[in-house]
Amino acid sequence: MMLDQFAFKSRVQRLAPVTLAFLLYLVTGLVTGFDLLDKASFALFARPFHPLETVSLIGSFFLLAAAFLSLSVAMARTALIGAALLWAYY
Repeated sequence: MMLDQFAFKSRVQRLAPVTLAFLLYLVTGLVTGFDLLDKASFALFARPFHPLETVSLIGSFFLLAAAFLSLSVAMARTALIGAALLWAYY
């Protein structure tokens, strides 16, 4: 009985950083993407569309991709690219 509790605890401890990275990148990608899509929707009403908004929207998609790649090494590179593209806007 005690051995099973330790095995479960070690699994939870191993998954905690991955889950935190997944949630952080997912929430950041969704919030910034929604904000940028909201601003881009004003282009329908003849507001000039700035190219930096497009670059930042791509950065939001990179962060969403990093959230779903959070189990691999490619997650760090994808998140870095997405954060750099978003940094230019915010």
